[in-house]
Amino acid sequence: GARGPSPPGGMSDPARDGAWFEDVDVETSFRLPPELEKRVLTPALVVDLDAVRRNVKAVVDVIGDVERYRPHLKTTKSRLVWRELLRAGINKFKVATTRELATLVETYHGEYPGAETTPPFRHLDVLVAYPAVGPSLARVGDIARRPENKARVRVSVLVECEDAVNELPDDVGCFVDVNPGMNRTGIALDSKDGVEFTAIPATIRAAWIRDSFHGKSPFRGVHYYEGHISECVDANGRSREDVDAAIESRDERCRASLETLAETLACAWIAVARWLEHHRNETNSPARALPGMHSDHLEVVTSGTPGFVAASTFDLDAAVRRAWAAAVAKYTPSDAKPSSD
Repeated sequence: GARGPSPPGGMSDPARDGAWFEDVDVETSFRLPPELEKRVLTPALVVDLDAVRRNVKAVVDVIGDVERYRPHLKTTKSRLVWRELLRAGINKFKVATTRELATLVETYHGEYPGAETTPPFRHLDVLVAYPAVGPSLARVGDIARRPENKARVRVSVLVECEDAVNELPDDVGCFVDVNPGMNRTGIALDSKDGVEFTAIPATIRAAWIRDSFHGKSPFRGVHYYEGHISECVDANGRSREDVDAAIESRDERCRASLETLAETLACAWIAVARWLEHHRNETNSPARALPGMHSDHLEVVTSGTPGFVAASTFDLDAAVRRAWAAAVAKYTPSDAKPSSD
């Protein structure tokens, strides 16, 4: 019998029936109007703006809030599409190169020429999703420091070690890049213990200290791209029950990966808390609470397609709190527990 629309991530196999989506007719949906077919030189890039707007709305509907959407612009490389994203209220983006960064900033200023005359004003927040070094890092810093950008544009890069944190330009923020198993970039999840200042907690600690104590290079959060959990579920010739079970199995892998991230973040904040305690004792300074321990104080950038569906419903804040409580109980003497306020 006829099947209804596939659930998110449950897509037909194009190698078997010629289309990813059951409700799309390639011959009619992507065909140019006859008057354009006679004039357009091919090959040509054709953008269906109505489809772009529908797709953007569909993503926002799944995740619930434009504040949770940070699209990667390396896949579009089009001012036309970027303007549509800005007009949809999206102000957080990822880019892959300094040229994409410069072009996006220019597009943003063209779309919002002045905060006073273009309400509602939203700053632009761009993550260069690459551990920039040398001339590339210097150019990122130059773009961030331009007078027209200082108050309106936030620029960050990925860092993979303490040395990279200390080399950042003062105006450039950072996300600590954690490798969840894709093995492309980031610090490997090398120890579930983590509390003994392994690479991830040590790098997060260094980023937090540079930001909180020295007022340089804002520590923005963690980048955690589990792109290796990316298999699409073939809905062709399978029952809805089988498709749902396959999607749930994949989503469970995503959730388990995020639980591991929560444990790592909790261990990182114990590293920060220990440093704070040492600093207080060395300087005889007043006790200071540990800010930013929970996920609502920092951003965790995670999940491409199709993992974002599972990530959108995962309560990372609660997972970090559970991991924090467990780690404190296991590793910290009862009379010296770091503050979680």
